[in-house]
Amino acid sequence: MLLCHIVLFAENPLPSRGSNEDTAFSHFPPPSFCIGSAFLPAKIRFGNGKNRYFDFSPEFSLGSTFGARLALQRSEKNHLNILAGAGFSFVELDSINTLGAVHSNSKLPAFTASMGLMLEVKQLNLGLFSGIDLLSGPNSRIWQYQAKPWLSLGLGMQFLEPKNIPKAP
Repeated sequence: MLLCHIVLFAENPLPSRGSNEDTAFSHFPPPSFCIGSAFLPAKIRFGNGKNRYFDFSPEFSLGSTFGARLALQRSEKNHLNILAGAGFSFVELDSINTLGAVHSNSKLPAFTASMGLMLEVKQLNLGLFSGIDLLSGPNSRIWQYQAKPWLSLGLGMQFLEPKNIPKAP
């Protein structure tokens, strides 16, 4: 998973609640808004025990993400991002995942909606995403994974450091 995020956040941390500096969360920076992109290189699809089988597939997704970025330490080096996203995928149709409706394999574009958690530890990104893929047209009726949830794990590196953006007056 490759993740690139442009982060917008308040310049100053939340003010302290009185003189007690050990008050929980009193010196943590406020949550910030983040936008970016995600490339998810593989998906784990789940079966239903009947006609849909467990599948680990190299179907990639590429899309935009947005969400909240929460500091996990006062130093602002580690963050948890709660993200939602939308993009596109290429999914493979074959005789197994269409229950014999197609006889030759084909890759088709699909719309992808996802949600996920991304942990930033210094410049390393670890992510867990879940989502659905939606084919259009008549193939959407025969593909066994249409609108069924998948999981994707990822690892990424942050190449650009977010900059502080001053608040509007």
